[in-house]
Amino acid sequence: MRMTENLIPLAELVAEGFAENIAALANRLDGSVFLDDIGRRCTTRDIARGMFVERAAEQEALQRQREEMAAQPNLSRRRVRALQARQAALRQEGLIAADTPASIVLAAGDRNSNLERAGRMRDELISAGNRGDFGVMHIFKQKRL
Repeated sequence: MRMTENLIPLAELVAEGFAENIAALANRLDGSVFLDDIGRRCTTRDIARGMFVERAAEQEALQRQREEMAAQPNLSRRRVRALQARQAALRQEGLIAADTPASIVLAAGDRNSNLERAGRMRDELISAGNRGDFGVMHIFKQKRL
């Protein structure tokens, strides 16, 4: 077998979509580019085969990723359904009017958790004041030596 029979022209690999043009592919292959008997830039069959194998593996991985994403439940839809159910429950209890927008319901949050959060913040501010600190921001206060 002659050496030129073992070479694949870069133009064929560009036609297969491995690069936008021959120069870009030659740069990517760097030291693996040779000239055939008529002066075309080429690479070995082994390198070309590796490029096809690598592309096939990438496409297979993308396909698996797409299938995994399709198999997962749509979290956004689940969140919207949960908000709609909460909104319906609040309407049923008479806590909000029938025409209250979902954005208001979302912003209102759970009253008990809001009260608990506010209570914790108040306790922290009081204890920080008793220690002589300046509240929550004391965490960021730098000490001078």
